[in-house]
Amino acid sequence: MAKEDSGAAETGASAATASALQARFRDVADKIRERADATAKAVGALGSALLTAVGITKIGDFWPLPDTDQGWLAAGTVVGSFVVMAAVLAFFTFRLWRMNEPLVYATDVSEMPDLRSKAERAEVERVYKQMWELNRVPSLRAYEARAHRLYRVADRTVDPAEAARIRADADLIAAEIGATQSRAALSVIRRRAANALKGKKALFSYAAFVLAAIAFALATDWLESERTSKIAVAKDCLAAAKAGAKRDNLPSLCRDQLPATPAKEGAPSPASKVREGREAIAAALTKCEAAADETEANDAAQCEPLRLALKEVAG
Repeated sequence: MAKEDSGAAETGASAATASALQARFRDVADKIRERADATAKAVGALGSALLTAVGITKIGDFWPLPDTDQGWLAAGTVVGSFVVMAAVLAFFTFRLWRMNEPLVYATDVSEMPDLRSKAERAEVERVYKQMWELNRVPSLRAYEARAHRLYRVADRTVDPAEAARIRADADLIAAEIGATQSRAALSVIRRRAANALKGKKALFSYAAFVLAAIAFALATDWLESERTSKIAVAKDCLAAAKAGAKRDNLPSLCRDQLPATPAKEGAPSPASKVREGREAIAAALTKCEAAADETEANDAAQCEPLRLALKEVAG
């Protein structure tokens, strides 16, 4: 009887140890989730503030855009790189937040739909396998079935001491299964935390963010320098024009920046002078021919110089 009591006590102590391990595994998993949640909130807040500040400052500095192919290409680069940086920050925030998703335990890996990949299923299977091989059972579900069978046997046992011993064995199995499941869940959560910051997708996202940041900086710098240089040229040209320099004597950059000099009122242009001279010669020729008809004289000698002059002007 003393041996049975001692065995039941040892079994109870083992069950308490397994329960303590289960609680410890759960506490560690909860701490990882809490840190992930805090990190996600920090990344989301800082990323949003950074992108907002950079976007407002830089985009406001180079507006309006230069109406050239290079200008539109730089503007497209700015917008595209800004979107990529925002997408990377959102991607990391989402991955960290997903670590708070619940993970439902089951003794059969195929009945755990919360596992996201084959690697996670293999990790859970590895932890489960250590337990069932240690207890010489075909699977963790079979080990769980043994505990259920022992509970049923204890309920039908007449001897209270024997029933207590059998129930203690069942409690030990249940505690070991719970500790195994908590350990498997902790392994999955640790793997997710590592993949969120160190996995292939994370490394690709880091590279995309760096390249987008470089492209954004180069494009905004080019647009800002282009706008600044045009403003400086316009100021220099305006200063030269105010100093008395004629527009036609300035470089082509200045002629593009300054409006055309309007013609002075009353000063006829060369084309108008030619037109007026042609009209005057034509009027004189008409008078000459009319005078020759009235006198019935030969106008060949009188009007020929006017005809030649009109022809010369018209040609």
